[in-house]
Amino acid sequence: MSMQIAQHVPFNPVQCPVCINYVPNINRCRAFAVESWPRPLLAVLGEESADPCPRFVEIAQTLAATPADAPLAEIESAPANVQPVESQAEAVQPAKNVPAVTVETAPAETSQPEAPMMDSAEIATPAPVRGEARIHCQKCKAENPSSAVRCQKCDAKLLPAEGAGARFSTFFSSVIAAGLFGYLLYRFYIQNPGSAPDIPILDAFLNPVVLGLATVIAFITAIVVPLRRTPEYVKYINRAKRHIQLNPWQALADVESAMEIAPDKEQDNLLKQRAQLYEMVGFAEDAARDRLTLATAQDAFKGEADAVKMFTGADSGTYAAGRRSSQIKTILYSGKALAIGYCPKCNEVDVLDKDEHCQIHPKTKGREVEYVIPADVLAGKLTVMQKVEAGKPKVAEQLTELLTTGKASAIGYCLRCKAVVELTPERRCAVHPKARVKNVQYAVPRDLAAARKRIFKLQHGRRSGRNQTVFIAVALIIAALLLLNAYDAEISGVFQRLINSGR
Repeated sequence: MSMQIAQHVPFNPVQCPVCINYVPNINRCRAFAVESWPRPLLAVLGEESADPCPRFVEIAQTLAATPADAPLAEIESAPANVQPVESQAEAVQPAKNVPAVTVETAPAETSQPEAPMMDSAEIATPAPVRGEARIHCQKCKAENPSSAVRCQKCDAKLLPAEGAGARFSTFFSSVIAAGLFGYLLYRFYIQNPGSAPDIPILDAFLNPVVLGLATVIAFITAIVVPLRRTPEYVKYINRAKRHIQLNPWQALADVESAMEIAPDKEQDNLLKQRAQLYEMVGFAEDAARDRLTLATAQDAFKGEADAVKMFTGADSGTYAAGRRSSQIKTILYSGKALAIGYCPKCNEVDVLDKDEHCQIHPKTKGREVEYVIPADVLAGKLTVMQKVEAGKPKVAEQLTELLTTGKASAIGYCLRCKAVVELTPERRCAVHPKARVKNVQYAVPRDLAAARKRIFKLQHGRRSGRNQTVFIAVALIIAALLLLNAYDAEISGVFQRLINSGR
């Protein structure tokens, strides 16, 4: 699992603009790249410095500067006629007008920072420049804007459903699977009862219940799946797969669109696909966030645990919890992630040690722990603060200070504005200070868009739940009225028969 982070190096205003390793479009440097797959991560240029760079190589007169509109893939690759940076650092001497001064360079991979250095980890890393997403028409191969619904050249749909080939493939494979499972059921338990092979590993599969269910499920799949309407998120996934080589930025946009509408059971798989695309386009920190989310999820090892239970009989819950705990500990000790939590003795939210204990009170284990990459310390603190803010005045003060200084923002749904608005440090709507605010979310500036989506999702979920409750209530009332009507009719019939019999 690749979770490398690009290192920060100072910007020299005299040397950097005329250095062969400088990439002006994205303000990055090739000379201090960190090894990572599929390509090295370029260093991020930060504060200015007058110190000469030991890896400065002046652009030759015959070498043109990198064009401003060059694609990201071309920007990140060094020119063909330039020797590798590693050899440049040894073979090339500093420029004549720059005195030779030895400068200590930062290592490619830094270890986990100690407690006093946490403030530097909270500085937000500049976001990489995102390339332009373009949709390639599957019919005429023309390029279209990412927002286009139909091709501007041939008017073909740009988000088509599953093709006939895929549907026929699903149909035939499901029919073959249903026939195979049905044959095994008939052969071992109907034609020749007790003739199933005695193989301990296959005991969980070769029994009449499992084979019967598998036969029914495969048969239903053969009928339903080829005839169903293609789910919208599947359309985005299919288009993303087609654009991985054509335009990875479009593939990334399609996977993100699929994640917004896909069911919960599909989210882990989509998160894995997005992490791979982030790595492909050089968004190392975003890829590291997704990989960390996958590694620390509560059901991260559910499939593996179910397989272990099936073959060994071990408790799946215990196995999954142990594997997850071991994985988290490995990541924390590697320094690729940090644990953020609430210390009840300090009454504050802060970075914990590698064993998830408070650094000031080593015997106190942190509560409501969140795992983040080093660049997301502040975002992790906000997540924990939101969980424990109620009833913790000191944490609320911490949060208010972050909101006042502008390091974080609070947004929520104002019932008067009927919209998601940015809130004041007191968590009030700026336009309607006395109005009630729901679904408050705290986020660093770069995560505000994601926080808005969470609020809209919560609002939609509550609205759907309210509508469902109303529907169930109306259905119960109608059912009760029908029962009462039937009961009254029955009672009336009984009385009528009694009156007739008395006559």
